[in-house]
Amino acid sequence: MKMKINSKQKKLIMIFLIILFFILSISNFYNIYQQLKNFSGKKIIKKTKTERTQEAKTKEEKEVKKIYKKTQKLRGYKNNNFKNTIEKQAQKYPHTFFLESPIVEKKIYLTFDDGPEKIYTKQILDILKRENIKASFFVIGENINYYPETVKRIIEEGHTIGHHSYDHINFQNYKPEYVFETQIKRTNQILKEKFNIETNLLRPPYGVITNQQIEFFKKLGYKIINWSIDTIDWNLKLDKNNIINRIKDQKHEGAIILMHSGGGNRKNTVESLSEIISILKKENYQFSTIDDFNKF
Repeated sequence: MKMKINSKQKKLIMIFLIILFFILSISNFYNIYQQLKNFSGKKIIKKTKTERTQEAKTKEEKEVKKIYKKTQKLRGYKNNNFKNTIEKQAQKYPHTFFLESPIVEKKIYLTFDDGPEKIYTKQILDILKRENIKASFFVIGENINYYPETVKRIIEEGHTIGHHSYDHINFQNYKPEYVFETQIKRTNQILKEKFNIETNLLRPPYGVITNQQIEFFKKLGYKIINWSIDTIDWNLKLDKNNIINRIKDQKHEGAIILMHSGGGNRKNTVESLSEIISILKKENYQFSTIDDFNKF
């Protein structure tokens, strides 16, 4: 049975279709308008390699500023006070607290914090062995107990061991005596028992240490080794190219380079290391270890 449509119904259907067509036309027109608006005043051409590089660099710089702001807060400092503080400490304690080598020569120091651990420390050691490079490892005391074979390999392959505390506390929150007993002496005992070595080379967690603590460790013959180049390799928002570019831009004679062999995902560190070494070799840098600082 066919449905009959009278003239009134036909008229209503026609009106409905006209309104629908009108609505769709307006919507389509608005979309076109927005696209034209977005493109107005812009050059519709491909960006050059230089422009793309500059954009990436600007983006990286913004990200780095955010990261530094977070780490400043973690260290208990505001604005740029951390940088100012460590520079003053290096000036005040020239034979104890170091940001770089005091001797101007074509040497550079690769240093790795927060190890040992089960994956990345070994991969870093493999690269260093292949490249015939010696480096320095600031180890965590409790990690030595978990991965003694990795520490043994570090020592046997001619790298240098330094302290990075027993369990990565922030030194500035404690008295010097407490830091020494629970973090440094305790770690030295482990090193002595397992490998028959001790070390007077120290890097405080986060690079933070008070003047009172520096004076305390100075009397005990310790050397405190911070850094002049922070690769920010621990932050996965930055890729391996960011790490490489920081070395390219900031490298200098006597530089101490901060990297990490543990404490989290260090794939960017591993993936960037060979190219970093290649860049520095091409510029005739000699790779040395922080043992040198016992001469100063």
